[in-house]
Amino acid sequence: MKHPLPSSKHSVGFALVSAVLLAALATTFVVLVNMQAGFRLSTTENQLALSQAQSSARGVIDFGRAALLEDQKLDKHKNPAIDALNEIWAQALPTLPVENGTVEGTVTDAQGLINLNNLGLSGSHADVELIKNLFAQLQIDPNLANSLKDWVDKDDEVSLPGGAEDIDYLGMTHARRAANRPMVDINELIRVRGFTSEIVDKLRPFVTALPVHTPININTAPAPVLAILFQLSDDEANQITVLRAERPFVSNSDLLERAPSEVAEHLLNPRASDPSTVPKFPVDWSISSSFFQIHARASYGQVHYGLTALTQRNPSLSLPAILWERRTLF
Repeated sequence: MKHPLPSSKHSVGFALVSAVLLAALATTFVVLVNMQAGFRLSTTENQLALSQAQSSARGVIDFGRAALLEDQKLDKHKNPAIDALNEIWAQALPTLPVENGTVEGTVTDAQGLINLNNLGLSGSHADVELIKNLFAQLQIDPNLANSLKDWVDKDDEVSLPGGAEDIDYLGMTHARRAANRPMVDINELIRVRGFTSEIVDKLRPFVTALPVHTPININTAPAPVLAILFQLSDDEANQITVLRAERPFVSNSDLLERAPSEVAEHLLNPRASDPSTVPKFPVDWSISSSFFQIHARASYGQVHYGLTALTQRNPSLSLPAILWERRTLF
């Protein structure tokens, strides 16, 4: 028995459905190809923008180093050499337009802050007292200064009360050893026993971590740091910042002569019960600096890139050395 052949009407319908399906598949394929091409193009554009942002940010870092070197050369002909907020290096680089983006940058004096590594690099009574005063002012347990001292000093002797060495760290849930060396960056504080992210954030505006013992530059230090350094009231510290804005300080005697009478009296006759804790010029405070942070920011399209570098001036009058670089939030 012969099977009936499909009618021409059914054949045409089948062919039409097949054509529609094939067209849909072809369209889907084209869309996918275009999407992948668009994704690759977008990725390439972002990578190019990131490369441009990185190059521009590094250019800002070098621009800041050049400004610091120029200031250092000018200081060579001054006696004494000073670093103050009215100098060219301290003026922010305004937002500048570049092709398809913008760049900007600032230079800040790292020695305008309290160097936490001083605890291990000298451990003098003045250094310890300064850190404890800072902690007390910020409502942080002052005994944590001993924990920090044990982290950055070279010995394995526990400073009491509150200190911690290897025997304490090895018994912790996340066992480790005390560093017994200067911190590279204050973010390392989170590894010191007793310190939390909240405590680190409280300290961040007032402290730094530098590789050698450094005095605080009173020509650049913010008023709260001056208040802690000299044990001044907020009003007295603010008076110091007003005076230096009129004319930077050039010596210990200059500060004593120009400071308000109550401030000068306090500096000459400290309120501290232990004379060894009184900050001295130029060991504990100074009028010039060697360490600076340069902050660069660059934007290209949808890419925003921040870069910070810690630099140290060279006695040879060459570009300041870069001690470290890190990407930062824009």
